[in-house]
Amino acid sequence: MKFQTKALDVLETTSHFLKSGAVESTPAWYTVVGANPPFKNQIKVPTFNYQKVAKEQESFLDTDKESKAKKSTKRFQYNANTGFYKTRITKGNSVETDVYKPIKLKFLQDELRNLFYYQHPWELADGKILVEGNSVVDYEKLDWSSIIQLNKKLDGESVVQRTLYILKDNKKQVKQNPSIEKISLEKAYNQARFEYYQIKMAREAEVQVAQEEATFSGAVFKPSSIEVGFEKESQVLSKWKEDALAETKRIEALRSGNSAGPEAGESEGALDDVFDDIPEAQEESK
Repeated sequence: MKFQTKALDVLETTSHFLKSGAVESTPAWYTVVGANPPFKNQIKVPTFNYQKVAKEQESFLDTDKESKAKKSTKRFQYNANTGFYKTRITKGNSVETDVYKPIKLKFLQDELRNLFYYQHPWELADGKILVEGNSVVDYEKLDWSSIIQLNKKLDGESVVQRTLYILKDNKKQVKQNPSIEKISLEKAYNQARFEYYQIKMAREAEVQVAQEEATFSGAVFKPSSIEVGFEKESQVLSKWKEDALAETKRIEALRSGNSAGPEAGESEGALDDVFDDIPEAQEESK
């Protein structure tokens, strides 16, 4: 069936009817559609050029030694059985079998994120709010000449973007001055990671010093969430101890038939020895 495009010509058709007098009054939508005409080219063009991004990533990863090794392996192939190098170009299969399969997208940013959070699993405990992301902050528009950003907190994404900036900046410098050594991905990542460590340690030291100064001046801080959790846990354990002792006394009374007997007293004293360590352990943990 042929693709129908008559509906896209509604503006031209209505204009022809108005001029010929077939339609007397102008429709309410006529001015709006005239200002924003429908798009007639129905061919879908991808807005994201992955091939360009892939070539840019390869240019970051390929050092001089790696690029030379790739060229040599493409030109010559060594056959271990015969002991000779294969220099003749063989014609490959011209039939493309994966024409209709989608391209597997691989991004350098994802690999850097996985590496960083694999090495620093506790950074995943740093909470994030839903508005943090590309909808609010466009990381590519920020100036990553410094890892510190005014409208973004320091986290693993800062290390990723700083690494990419170091690679891009080094690529520009190499083009201007070929004598400059091309930096590898490992060196760029380590440089961004060490900058992250330095800022983290400096901020933690500032917080600790400020807390000590405030305490020296007479400030009183509320218990932390961990301390509150320990306190609630000790209360629950104390209540559980009381209930367990009461239930044990009841069971022993039913068995012996005499709640004031010597056996019940001995069992109660033994249970006291068992449960006495629980509150003390909670107080020591505080």
